[in-house]
Amino acid sequence: METILEGIINKVVYICRVKKVLVVCDTNSILSPLAAAYIDRFKKCKAEVYSFGIDAKPINGAVIELLKEDTITQEFNIIYSLSELHSYEFDYIISLSANANTFIEKEFKAALKFNYNFKIPDIEIKESLTDLRSDIKQYFERFCKMYLNEYQ
Repeated sequence: METILEGIINKVVYICRVKKVLVVCDTNSILSPLAAAYIDRFKKCKAEVYSFGIDAKPINGAVIELLKEDTITQEFNIIYSLSELHSYEFDYIISLSANANTFIEKEFKAALKFNYNFKIPDIEIKESLTDLRSDIKQYFERFCKMYLNEYQ
């Protein structure tokens, strides 16, 4: 039986532990880099943010420009291989497409999982990317308030 003091110590250790967050999309070129960047911006607790694409491609240049407009540099981690991906234990895994959701359901059992299917815009039209950025910022600001706040 756990004493009151042991319970308090365990809670403090849990709160102080660095959370690991994984964001998964199909290519890791638009959605997951935007999501990872805004999670990193909005988090209030110690958290490491990772971005992964099932069929990884380079980050889209228009995405990098959008992040620069919000004075964000790439401070999140990019995972390039499945073996590297499985070397981590994630607390939260967020899939951003139906394909990514199927992937994480198959690959991960223990983490708390979320799925939000953002629509990929026409990347040639800046307004559609700006709208996507706005949707992603809004969603992940709420996510961070709930799961990555200073009391986590």
